[in-house]
Amino acid sequence: MKKEDFLNLGLTEEAAAAAAEASRKELEGYVPKEQAEALQAQLAQRDADIAGLKKAAGKDTEWKEKFTALEEKYTQEKEAMAKQLADTAKNNAVDMAILQAGGRNAKAVKALLDMEKVTLKEDGTLDGLDLDALKKSDGYLFSEETTKIVGTGAQAGTQDVDSVAAAFEAAVMG
Repeated sequence: MKKEDFLNLGLTEEAAAAAAEASRKELEGYVPKEQAEALQAQLAQRDADIAGLKKAAGKDTEWKEKFTALEEKYTQEKEAMAKQLADTAKNNAVDMAILQAGGRNAKAVKALLDMEKVTLKEDGTLDGLDLDALKKSDGYLFSEETTKIVGTGAQAGTQDVDSVAAAFEAAVMG
């Protein structure tokens, strides 16, 4: 996300700049969606090619064993990539939730979370993430919401204007 996006979420200028920089660093190694879809299409084509070669090998057991070994290897790699992609999506969602909750340091907050209990649903929401409990137990990890009092802080209409004016006149005139 960009700094403007974080500002729109209500973060301060400094927090938005820090969050934008952290987001930029985190996304350095990620592959764009179009490129990931192209790679998935290549994987599907590769699987089809292996199946065709396996069929073409016929009854040659040596070739069948090699193709079977390749299929197992590619299946394991595909599962590992899918798990890595799911973990990345979950971590990004948790980081965003921490930032939206006013977390000062996402890495420090995540160290106190049990990430095994957190799951990312299909709709993009997180299940098992309880930042409110963490705010209560370790509030120093989150920015405090402060309210600014404009003016003197006195309630309007608590004193009679005439008595204030008379007291002022008496103080000035002696």
